Amino acid sequence: MSNGEAQAAEETGGTNTEAQPKTEAVASPSTTTEKAPEAKPVANAVSVSNKEVEAPTSETKEAKEVKEVKAPKETKEVKPATKADNNTYPILNQELREAIKNPAIKDKDHSAPNSRPIDFEMKKKDGTQQFYHYASSVKPARVIFTDSKPEIELGLQSGQFWRKFEVYEGNKKLPIKLVSYDTVKDYAYIRFSVSNGTKAVKIVSSTHFNNKEEKYDYTLMEFAQPIYNSADKFKTEEDYKAEKLLAPYKKAKTLERQVYELNKIQDKLPEKLKAEYKKKLEETKKALDEQVKSAITEFQMYNQQMKK
Repeated sequence: MSNGEAQAAEETGGTNTEAQPKTEAVASPSTTTEKAPEAKPVANAVSVSNKEVEAPTSETKEAKEVKEVKAPKETKEVKPATKADNNTYPILNQELREAIKNPAIKDKDHSAPNSRPIDFEMKKKDGTQQFYHYASSVKPARVIFTDSKPEIELGLQSGQFWRKFEVYEGNKKLPIKLVSYDTVKDYAYIRFSVSNGTKAVKIVSSTHFNNKEEKYDYTLMEFAQPIYNSADKFKTEEDYKAEKLLAPYKKAKTLERQVYELNKIQDKLPEKLKAEYKKKLEETKKALDEQVKSAITEFQMYNQQMKK
């Protein structure tokens, strides 16, 4: 084979083998006299393609890939924070007294910032109070607002005595989540979702205490107001507590009792109400003093008349 044929064979082999960029890179320098422009195939080999247009666009693709990779990472870091807490609560599918033995829920934080307090009654079929259920539940309950339905959180005292505990909305049995067990107080906290507008739910339960089982086939948990998935329809924590503090004062029928109740709560009221009820206390004290003076005057006049 002549020198010209060998050189042509080397050039042909360098330009047709796409998968061997190193061969092209070596072959190009050996062509010192004939084809100086053969540097182009070397550039093509480095770009891992024999298309000349791909060399300038490879950097653009890399830049796009970097941007496209970063965006999902940011999204993945944000998403789990929204609903991770709800997904960790086990569904109650066994006796409550057994479920509270689960280490995962013992003394677990079950605070719900997006919630409001709600009062309730526990009633029998005849409308009278179901004393055991009312006395053994933590008050108030809480309405928790979610992306779908409102949830009710109910605390049950003496958690180790509860066996069966089922909740029904109409005839539909509701899934119950056991969210926490207070090992010091023996309180079990459960949650269940209800429909918008729900006024009451039915409870079917049983307890076991002193080797005796008690069955409760019907207990109506009646809420103080219909349940909706909207915080605006409920009192804030501060307003709820203030209302409870003021209840005895508002029920008091005598000035003396009103003064007594107002004195008790002065330091416990929220700041926005302190000035208002401090003034009420002063006015009530003044009215009481006048009442006492009037009573003394009437008594003295009565005594004078009796002496005549």
